[in-house]
Amino acid sequence: ENIQNIIDTAKAGQLLGMKLIYLEAGSGAKEPLTKTIISRVKEALDIPLIVGGGIRSKIQLENAYNAGADLVVIGTAFEEDELFFDDLRVPAENVIGGEGNGFKCILDGMNAERILIAAECIGDARWFTEKSSHYACEREVFGRPIGQNQGVQFPIARAHIQTEAAALMVQQAADLYDQGKRPGAEANMAKMLASEASWAAADVCIQTHGGYGFTQEYDVERKFRETRLYQVAPISTNLILSFVATQELNMPKSF
Repeated sequence: ENIQNIIDTAKAGQLLGMKLIYLEAGSGAKEPLTKTIISRVKEALDIPLIVGGGIRSKIQLENAYNAGADLVVIGTAFEEDELFFDDLRVPAENVIGGEGNGFKCILDGMNAERILIAAECIGDARWFTEKSSHYACEREVFGRPIGQNQGVQFPIARAHIQTEAAALMVQQAADLYDQGKRPGAEANMAKMLASEASWAAADVCIQTHGGYGFTQEYDVERKFRETRLYQVAPISTNLILSFVATQELNMPKSF
């Protein structure tokens, strides 16, 4: 499916049920006892893996569960699970891209993931701004809507501007990816700008709603917690800044 269709879905504020798991193990195609945090595993059919020697392969979850894989639900604000592998063998026919090229294949997937998450952040930011502006027009204090006050309307307008500027960077990264290029810098910058725009819009939305922003009725508090994640994962803001500094600006590595 063309990535642009997925981008449009995410920008509309619909969550994407897409998450990959990448594991490093010992040599050969045998997975030792391993665990990791993974999202949406209950809906997934196949999982790509990196095993020793840079081999990229995939496993079918149904077969994995019958051959030593175990799923444990852990408590977070999202649905997250731990997936355990115990003496799980990956069939040789499942190798993707050839032995030694697994990490290169993963890097291409990471660019797509960052673009998709950035698009999701744009959708979240637009949702927050729409919520803020609607409530600011509806809520009246002292005989006038609170949105008539510049102290309320200016932060909402700023969040909207920040969101639409970030959306342009997301679009540029998506266009480059669809052209078959490797938009590492663009994908990283899009993800950082979009995640920060989403968080800024979330903060304004809470402030606009006041105490009501923390009630379940308005759904703001839930998405407020969720959108903070994207400055941490996938890939933290500090790692993005390090990548841009060293790869785009030719500065020495700090680590």
